[in-house]
Amino acid sequence: PPHELVVTLKERTAVAVVKQGDTYHTVDSDGVSLLESATQPDTSVPLVRFSGDDPQTSAEFHTISTALSAMPSELLAQVKEASATSTSSITLTLRDNTTVQWGTAEESELKAKVLLSLRQAIAKRAQEEKSSEAQTQKVTVYDVSAPRVPVTR
Repeated sequence: PPHELVVTLKERTAVAVVKQGDTYHTVDSDGVSLLESATQPDTSVPLVRFSGDDPQTSAEFHTISTALSAMPSELLAQVKEASATSTSSITLTLRDNTTVQWGTAEESELKAKVLLSLRQAIAKRAQEEKSSEAQTQKVTVYDVSAPRVPVTR
């Protein structure tokens, strides 16, 4: 007969806020509600918009949560909103109101690294040009859907 009991705990980590009816739910990557609120919580995780009502059964939510879960915390904290109209059309809105065309959840870790590198390079260039007469054109869209050939506009 067994003489010991092994218990394994898995901590659920918030990755998104979803709105269902009049209630906001802070959810983990599986769509499990961790916290409910009548108003949108002020958290470091983004509001996620997707088709359907239930994040646990939505393919779009699963795709978005896969992408968000692959992001380092410094990037996730910059994401204000994430949406998808299909599993291949993730779009992020950052807290500075720039748009990121993410595409699918495939290669999300690489896409996150590329996006961080682009943002750091553009910020550095803008800082360098502040001391000169040159004017940097503001980037409003980052397209990392093909991370090996990213585009900014």
